[in-house]
Amino acid sequence: MTSKSPELDIGLSDAWGRLQQNDFVTQQVIYRKGALFWQALDQALQKHDSNLDRLLPFLITPDTKTILNARFQREVSAVIGNQLWKQLKSEYGIQE
Repeated sequence: MTSKSPELDIGLSDAWGRLQQNDFVTQQVIYRKGALFWQALDQALQKHDSNLDRLLPFLITPDTKTILNARFQREVSAVIGNQLWKQLKSEYGIQE
């Protein structure tokens, strides 16, 4: 993803952490890069006869310390494969 704003070079996990500390400048990262991440993930899931709707129950969590909970990540990895999941996380700056 090429960006005009240097803020978009921040990974989603870092942006989420900054947002939790009331750094609202990183909101645009969450909105822009986050939308691209969810689209890429849904496309990967569709190639494996699944989609985000099916995994939504695994995404809902009261834990706001991480951008994606471990259970959701395990489910995604099981559907699209560990290698592709690691690639997506790396591309969009998602840390465990």
